[in-house]
Amino acid sequence: MVAVCPSHRQHALLIVASPYTCQDEGQMAEYGARMEEFDRGVGAAQQADIEYERSGGEPIVLARYITFREFLSSYMDWRDKALNEGLEILKYESTSATASQQQSKWSDYYSSQGQQAFQKITDFVKSDKAPNLRKFGEEVASQESQFFSLISRAPLAWFQGQVQQYTYEFYTEMNSLEGKWKAMLEQDRSVDDRARNTSIQVLRLFDEVVRELVAERRSGEENVRYIVGQAKKVPGVPLPIKVLLVAVDKMLELAGRLKKSGEELARGYMDAYKLEESIVIVFTQTRQGVREFLAKTNLDSAIKEFNAINENSKGLADQCPTPRQKEDAKKFMEKAAGLVSGFLEKFRQEYNEFVSDNRGIFVGPVSDKTLDELLEVRDWQKSWDDIERFNIQSKLKEVYDDCVKTWQVDLDGLTDEQKKELKEFWDMELRRLHDGLYEVIEGSLWDRIKRSHLDDRRQLNDTTKNSKGGLE
Repeated sequence: MVAVCPSHRQHALLIVASPYTCQDEGQMAEYGARMEEFDRGVGAAQQADIEYERSGGEPIVLARYITFREFLSSYMDWRDKALNEGLEILKYESTSATASQQQSKWSDYYSSQGQQAFQKITDFVKSDKAPNLRKFGEEVASQESQFFSLISRAPLAWFQGQVQQYTYEFYTEMNSLEGKWKAMLEQDRSVDDRARNTSIQVLRLFDEVVRELVAERRSGEENVRYIVGQAKKVPGVPLPIKVLLVAVDKMLELAGRLKKSGEELARGYMDAYKLEESIVIVFTQTRQGVREFLAKTNLDSAIKEFNAINENSKGLADQCPTPRQKEDAKKFMEKAAGLVSGFLEKFRQEYNEFVSDNRGIFVGPVSDKTLDELLEVRDWQKSWDDIERFNIQSKLKEVYDDCVKTWQVDLDGLTDEQKKELKEFWDMELRRLHDGLYEVIEGSLWDRIKRSHLDDRRQLNDTTKNSKGGLE
């Protein structure tokens, strides 16, 4: 047995009684809770090796414990630096950042730091002659390796990359929707200009035809009076009734023009409807797309995702081998989560701006403002009010009724044969005029114009309002 001097043993006991702190007072490591376990562990190992030496084991060089404590102090500095340098991954900001890329960087970095930690500690104690010190060092190496391994599995970097993707997607989608909405309004403006021009032409056509019909009605009245006046001067002379025929023919010609031109203009309304219908289809499809987009990614789901990942990271910290490692890991996870929360806040701002800018258009129910901008509700209503106020049907009936009244003249002085001839011809012409005017009044023209302003517009309005947008 090799003897050990008493003074040597007294020195060893003195070190146990006064544990070495890893850093100078006031300069403790940021994640320094672990050092308390190092101090206790080194002290316990030292005491065990002293007992080993007393029982006849190889003499222990007490300076080795001092050196190991100093190593652990420098290791804690390295550990702090390694932990904090990895946080730079969570500060990386880029529109091209992805969840998988960020998590891969994070996992690779902290896995490598765990390997380095294991290597550093095992290299320091592998040839140590103090068995308990060597055993403690190997245990510490394993624990620290697990510590970094658990941190490498924390999904905070994944979320940091994911929420950046969310933010960029919302930014891109907002710009895309802004362009789509602008294009829709420009296209719709062109359609509305055409429809507005059609309404102007319809009212102009109605006005011109009615004025010319009234003029022809007066001309017919003058002709009737002229015919009867001439016949009274020379009783028995055949009536020049063909003169009356000219007025009716012209009025029927005007009725035909009204019908033909009106139908052409009505087709203009139909063309406008088809073009606007295509715009509405694109609009409703876009709203559905935004609805699906927000259902997949929205602020509430992002917050829930962050909270779940934060809890997961804390759960990993709880799996650390030692209580003080758990403290350090939790503190580190909180710091990391704070960095990630900043990216969540940027997403919150982008999201709220997206929802606010698109509210009433692509998000939520369609607003009255959007309806008016897209469908020009007030313009179409005004157009219909103007057309309805003009009331072409009533005016055509008035023209016919006026013909019936004003073409009735005093036939006294004419022979019965002349009266009969005039009456029969008169009735025939009025019948022709009646049929010609009423063909316009009761035909499809008015119905088509009315449908284009009421039924078609109502259908477009209902399709637009009933569409489902984001968050609906």
